[in-house]
Amino acid sequence: METPRQKIRTLLLTQPHNLRDLSLELRLPEKEILKELPHVEKSLKPLKLKLRQIPARCQGCGYTFADRKRFSKPGKCPDCRETFIESAFFYIDPKGKTP
Repeated sequence: METPRQKIRTLLLTQPHNLRDLSLELRLPEKEILKELPHVEKSLKPLKLKLRQIPARCQGCGYTFADRKRFSKPGKCPDCRETFIESAFFYIDPKGKTP
C-alpha cells in the first residue's frame, strides 16, 4: 500500500495535476496535499527528478505568477486585484533539467 506521498509522486509522473485534481484523486484535503508537496520535492532530488509547476494565472487580466515559489494558490492578482485565479499545475520532470 502506497503512502500519500508515493501516490502524489506516481500521479505527477503521469501528467500535470492541480491541487484540486490531486485532492479528488487521493481523497485528501487540499491542505494535506500542500503539506506533502515540499516533501515530495525533496524526495525527488536523489532520483535526479524535479517537481515543476505550470504557474497560476489571473482570469481577469492574464497575469502569470511565474516567479511564485509557494505551492498554494495566490489570493488575488497583483495587477488587477481579481480573485478569480486559475490554479497552478504540478508535474514531475523526468529530465530534471531547468526549462
